[in-house]
Amino acid sequence: MENELLDRRAFALRSAQVVLSGSLLTLVLESCAEAPTAASSEAEDPAAKTAVTTLTLDLNAKTNAALKKVGGAVKVTQNGAKLIVVRSSTSTYTAFSSTCTHSGCQVPVPNASGVIVCPCHGSRYDATGKVTKGPAKKDLPKAQVVLQGTNLKITA
Repeated sequence: MENELLDRRAFALRSAQVVLSGSLLTLVLESCAEAPTAASSEAEDPAAKTAVTTLTLDLNAKTNAALKKVGGAVKVTQNGAKLIVVRSSTSTYTAFSSTCTHSGCQVPVPNASGVIVCPCHGSRYDATGKVTKGPAKKDLPKAQVVLQGTNLKITA
């Protein structure tokens, strides 16, 4: 009987050790999991998280006055879309996401030289949203633009 009690105690002790060892191993393995990095967040493409939406931009509105001249640009936030619209030529407009593909920061409209500089990590894009200098590797996602009279129909 005494041997039986010792065996039960030894069994309980061993069981506790196995459970604790398993828990410790799980914690160690989880802590070794790869932490998100700039490269992995870029792979997720923060700009791609924007839902598809259609909006109309009135070119005669005062808020869009910059689009009256070639090279002019405005930032539009409407229906969940965050876009930059640029007048590329007398009859062509380009629109693309204003969300940096590197880290998800909002970028400004192109400067006087036609360059967009991300305020977070310095990525540079041209006035069409194409990456010209990293750390971003992907262009700003484009939106479809259709000129209808004095309105732009933009699908992003």
